[in-house]
Amino acid sequence: MNYYIADLHFGHKNIILYDRRPFSDVEEMEREITDRWNRTVTRNDDVYVLGDFAYRQEKPVRDYVEALNGRIHLIYGNHDLRTDEYASAFYNTHDTLTIRDDYQGRKVSVTMCHYWMPFFAKSRRGGVMLHGHTHIGEEHCQEVTLKEMLLADNLAYHAYNVGCMFQDYTPWTLEQIIDARNL
Repeated sequence: MNYYIADLHFGHKNIILYDRRPFSDVEEMEREITDRWNRTVTRNDDVYVLGDFAYRQEKPVRDYVEALNGRIHLIYGNHDLRTDEYASAFYNTHDTLTIRDDYQGRKVSVTMCHYWMPFFAKSRRGGVMLHGHTHIGEEHCQEVTLKEMLLADNLAYHAYNVGCMFQDYTPWTLEQIIDARNL
């Protein structure tokens, strides 16, 4: 099974206030995210983290990765370190990645990047764009304006923000992501 999530920010104390996360401190946030992850993901699942796995953490990133179930594929975000030590903690790393995944019994092209891209491979042929980076803070509200412009122009728009704060701090399947956003 494939799962997707972004913007975990392990080790990042200030993200709790910035995102209005429901945790009293970074230890509670890390414990709760880890518990929710491991209740959902098995050792044989693939989890695509679309950037910002950790930030200013005191312990090695490998400690966080080893506490989580599944094969963790990192799509680099702006807070992920591009060092051999950081990268070696993950199953693999990418700047962007396109895979095929199942949605309602059919194969769908899924393009992943930490940053939202309004035009991506297969965007006009039923493809899906998954991204993170856009948090709750007001400086990220331009995305909504651009989305409205794209919809007004009748362009296919199948981009979904998989930030953990929009998914109850839990990795979700493609079907969960699309179905939750298209109610």
